[in-house]
Amino acid sequence: MRGRRDPGESDTGHVVRELQDARRQIGLLTAHIRSMLDASVHPVATIGTDGKVTDVNIAAEQATGHGRDDLIGSDFGRWFADRDLAEADCAMVFAAGLVRNRPHELRHVDGRVTPVLFNGSVYRDAAGSVLGAFAALRDATMVKEAAAALRDSEQRLRVILDNAPVGIDELTPGGDLVSANHYFCQLVGYGLDELVSRPISDVIHPDDRAADLASTERLITGELASYTMEKRFLRKDGGMVWAEVNRAIVRDQDGRPEGIVGVVRDITAQRQAEADIRELHTQLEARVEQRTADLERANKNLEAFTYSVSHDLRAPLRAMSGFAEALLEDYSDSLDAHGRGYADRIQLAAERMSALIDDLLELSRVSRAGISPGPVDLSEEVARLAEGLRTRDAGRRASFVVKAGVVVTADRVLIRSVLQNLLENSWKFTAQRDEAVIEFGTAPAGDGQICCFVGLSSVTAGTSGPRGPSVRALPSISRWRRRRMARPSNRAQCPALANRTRMISWIMTSTTVMTT
Repeated sequence: MRGRRDPGESDTGHVVRELQDARRQIGLLTAHIRSMLDASVHPVATIGTDGKVTDVNIAAEQATGHGRDDLIGSDFGRWFADRDLAEADCAMVFAAGLVRNRPHELRHVDGRVTPVLFNGSVYRDAAGSVLGAFAALRDATMVKEAAAALRDSEQRLRVILDNAPVGIDELTPGGDLVSANHYFCQLVGYGLDELVSRPISDVIHPDDRAADLASTERLITGELASYTMEKRFLRKDGGMVWAEVNRAIVRDQDGRPEGIVGVVRDITAQRQAEADIRELHTQLEARVEQRTADLERANKNLEAFTYSVSHDLRAPLRAMSGFAEALLEDYSDSLDAHGRGYADRIQLAAERMSALIDDLLELSRVSRAGISPGPVDLSEEVARLAEGLRTRDAGRRASFVVKAGVVVTADRVLIRSVLQNLLENSWKFTAQRDEAVIEFGTAPAGDGQICCFVGLSSVTAGTSGPRGPSVRALPSISRWRRRRMARPSNRAQCPALANRTRMISWIMTSTTVMTT
């Protein structure tokens, strides 16, 4: 724009003044551009149409190690490790008008090489003629390192995926397979090139496709973030495998679905094992039912046999005992001592046989009885039984020491039968003693448990109380039984005692001490 002409100013003076103003504006604009170029951290240069450098910024001087005066007028290709490639890209700028992100290596005067990305564009005059080109070099060291790190990471991830003990696949939102690891390919029997771009539904069992599709749609719509299901895959060889599949949706920053990733675990062996277990369970239930039926039949047979034996044996026993008693009453004077002894032995044998029959009936009754556990005061039960024994045999000089407050969880009828057997055995065992003390108490049994016992006390008649139970002072009933069973004169009692032992052992397995 022309400046205002001063009054009296000549034409020549006016032109000179305008030229001076134009030079001043150009200088200001040049300084402005220079400051902008020097403020850039990336090397920038201008190049003439002849390929010579016409200007550079401070970053270009630092990147090459050359001063501005050395760089201006030099060939642009001199700056690069591959000069021919640089000059070819420079020529491409003038030919195409624009070049973007061409990789190069910028060479420093000390020999260092820096990876850069070359960007160039031409600038023109008002008529559109090309005057030169701008060249900007961006340090690509971090980009190159990031790319190398990304390649290494991808390589490590690929190694991990290919050696994972599960199948891993990636699908498009539409369900086409994008990639899969080695395990998945082995699972379905296809190569990766056969699976890529193929719908995943092609290798899913037809009966499972609808459920899989429904779950996938719920992933895409956002109703689910992930899901797990068991389904069948079809192998290339026609086989079938069961798998547990976990799938999750991958979305971009705007929330749009980008893909679906999945983990596939082969559970064919597990499913087969479960089927085998179910089959074994069915067989076991059938066996249990059969054994239960056999046991019930055996119990009924035993019951019938027991009552039959009881009925069939008691009649001759009563006859034997009656005739022996009649023999002693009516013909006692005619018998000598040996004869009367024989008759006494017949009566004793009949009594022992009757006791054996009673034990068989008791064992049969107890074996059939159901167990109804509940709180039972053993101290009170022992006291009642002891009182009954003293009343029945008032002439005995025997006493009982009963620990108070022993409460257990047991079947009242069965545990009373156990106590009665134990007390009667102790009562019989001490029949030949002048005096005896039978004790009921408790003692530690290990593991925090309490043992209830019936045995002979270390207390003698007339003392004020027990000195406390000890292992040596309390002989066990089982030891006493062994001694009694070993005596020839008591052989007839052995089966009854063995039956009682089995009965007591079975009942005691269902007894638990609550308090003492």
